[in-house]
Amino acid sequence: MNRASEDKFTKYRFLSQSPALLPHLPETHLFNQHTFAYMLHKYQQIIVKPIGKGGGFGVIQISAQGDNQYKVHIENKTRIIQGLSDTYHYVKHLTGPLRYLIQRRIPLAQINNRPFDIRVIVQRKKRSHVWKVTGTAAKVAGKGFIVTNNTRSKGTLLPLSVAIQRAISQRTIHENPIGNIKQTSIKIVSRLSRLYPPHRIYGLDIGLDHHGRIFLIEANKYPSMSHFIKLKDYSTYRRIQSIKQGS
Repeated sequence: MNRASEDKFTKYRFLSQSPALLPHLPETHLFNQHTFAYMLHKYQQIIVKPIGKGGGFGVIQISAQGDNQYKVHIENKTRIIQGLSDTYHYVKHLTGPLRYLIQRRIPLAQINNRPFDIRVIVQRKKRSHVWKVTGTAAKVAGKGFIVTNNTRSKGTLLPLSVAIQRAISQRTIHENPIGNIKQTSIKIVSRLSRLYPPHRIYGLDIGLDHHGRIFLIEANKYPSMSHFIKLKDYSTYRRIQSIKQGS
């Protein structure tokens, strides 16, 4: 498998060929001046992120503010820019020579006014074609950040059930979606396994909007297990490692 097939846009295009998965995929294009204008006009809020990097690196949010003004948010800093063309060139300056995607921003459910998403580990055993969810954790963004990566945004981690209960109590989602999250994650990975047949583990970043609708933010073939160590969820960590190592 060559490196080009590892990137986020390749995965998006492959997944989007499945009608069953399309409702779970935020519209995504390669970043250029045309797609920048098109996506901002269509959605008012967009995300620009590098194709080949993860961990929240280089993620930029752009929001239309009215009166031809746009807010650019990166890390925990924001800037208001006048004019679409000037905004594009400022964002292009931030992206530098790297290839970037442009994506509809999902209005993520929140806990204490901070967005959160969900890391889902999906695995299969050797000589098995049955995929199972073996671990979940909720990642809550740090104050003022748009990314939920725990290290980059100084955010917090929660067990998924705790995060869902808090979001329901704060009315940022209206029902418990855990079963649907797991089912959707297995559908996504089952499709990806056709692109990467030998692979046996994926880490999905799953977002929920305020209605509890499920969206794939990112699919990682080599997910970090640090979430479960930080949560002191050692039984989950050991289960994942055991399957990963082939038992």
